[in-house]
Amino acid sequence: MRKSGALRIGIVLLLASVAAGVFALVGRADDPAFDHISSTAQPGFIDANGDVLFTASWHDNDNRNFTHTRVEITIPAGWTLVSSDPSGCTLSGTLVTCQWGTLRFNDVVTQTVRLHSDGDTGQQPVKAELVVYEGPGNPGRANHIPVLPDAQTDVLDPAATPDKAGDCVSGSSFGTIAGSGNSETTATGPAVTGVLCTPITIVETPRPDPLTDLVTTDAALVPTTKPIKLKILFRNTSSHTLNFTSAGVTSEVQQCTNLNFATPDPCWYDHKFRQQSATWFVNWSGIDPGWTG
Repeated sequence: MRKSGALRIGIVLLLASVAAGVFALVGRADDPAFDHISSTAQPGFIDANGDVLFTASWHDNDNRNFTHTRVEITIPAGWTLVSSDPSGCTLSGTLVTCQWGTLRFNDVVTQTVRLHSDGDTGQQPVKAELVVYEGPGNPGRANHIPVLPDAQTDVLDPAATPDKAGDCVSGSSFGTIAGSGNSETTATGPAVTGVLCTPITIVETPRPDPLTDLVTTDAALVPTTKPIKLKILFRNTSSHTLNFTSAGVTSEVQQCTNLNFATPDPCWYDHKFRQQSATWFVNWSGIDPGWTG
């Protein structure tokens, strides 16, 4: 009889433990229901003292209204807020706060901010959470809905990575370190209405053979009427041909029909050939070419 009683107690304790674990997993039954939660930090790597375009989004899947909604974004120490969309965000220390007011069922909160780094290299995380307050049914209870995992970008050490460059620019330029290899590339981002900045990256690859130089660029799409402008210099080459590879197909880059537009996309609007170098000036909308010359 003692053994039987002990067994029953053991089963009861085990069931209680499992039930507690399930409760901890699902949380409170009246927690706010949000889905399609995401965040991005673009580009994936930037120059020291470069800019990052951070976006966080939440979809309200709850039948209650929430009040005093705000987005809170925690940025690395020393970083600054450049601009926001929607506008009106403020920075205090490392906390960016963006007010959103009242949320109703099916509303989508999407907050974008342009951030400026302070030069500290390495991976830099950016955290975001949505803060909402419940209505009359549970007045004053604040709920925090974080985005997990944190978004992050890698701040480059130019001495260690002279052939890589990244930034988020609007009407300004950046590029790889001149003289560090067989090529150097400069990108100028367009000033596009309603866009805080355009994320762009450049990677120059060592030659696979004596006759080929490789440059790979990646960027957010922009209008062909306001293209990204690239200046690509290939050293120690006599090639008078510029090719691009997209979706596995390599084609020769054609001359632009309008020097201000990417038509065709991409296209070159000027070039300069010297005895030991070739320089190309290119209009590009952000489709995915790797350049060879």
